[in-house]
Amino acid sequence: MALTNDDVRAALAEVIGVRAVSRDRLPDLLAEAGHRVRTEDVDRLLQVDMAFAELRDGLVYVPALTEGVGFGVWVDPGDRSGGLPPVASSPGRDRVVDRRRPGGSVR
Repeated sequence: MALTNDDVRAALAEVIGVRAVSRDRLPDLLAEAGHRVRTEDVDRLLQVDMAFAELRDGLVYVPALTEGVGFGVWVDPGDRSGGLPPVASSPGRDRVVDRRRPGGSVR
């Protein structure tokens, strides 16, 4: 039975975790974890799935590396657009509420 992209993605995410893994090690790690994933399936997925990135140290699963990370961006009051009202001010800087995100998170 052919594996779906979701099956391959889940297997790769499991064996890569929060580290970088060389592509040469992937077949062994997948086999050790009990996944029967062909190299062709891995190659096919990596061509289309942006959740994985190939860095100098190896392949990484980006969502595992960025989970729980937040980014704050300063917005010049004169450049603000899109209906993001200021909620607090400090000299020269405004925090804004993004109403498009669940809960209207403060940035």
